[in-house]
Amino acid sequence: MILSIDTQNPEAVTLQLSQNSKVIAHSFKTDHNLSEVLVPEIKKFLSRHKVKLSQLKQITATTGEGHFSRLRTAVATANALAFALNLDQKTIAPSYSQPIKITPPRKAYLTSFEGQVK
Repeated sequence: MILSIDTQNPEAVTLQLSQNSKVIAHSFKTDHNLSEVLVPEIKKFLSRHKVKLSQLKQITATTGEGHFSRLRTAVATANALAFALNLDQKTIAPSYSQPIKITPPRKAYLTSFEGQVK
């Protein structure tokens, strides 16, 4: 059985279970709290359909389109679950639709830790 996590829609996340030709999907709305609600939603979704984590053979996540944070949350969750379940699959690597804009740390932050790391 395959669990897919789709975060392309900016207003909702879609979870999907598929096995052979049977597909079950569940969408839920989320704001800026995806990292807090994704795992509980996955647990509820699997429970509702009487699927145990041990029945999963693969976990996928969208890797391209969508918001940066939502994409990273889905990919990190999928990779963590696959690792925890010891699934035989490659690590999912995100691909971003535009250059990543990460704010560099402020100089004051960097200097406040000088000398503490050995």
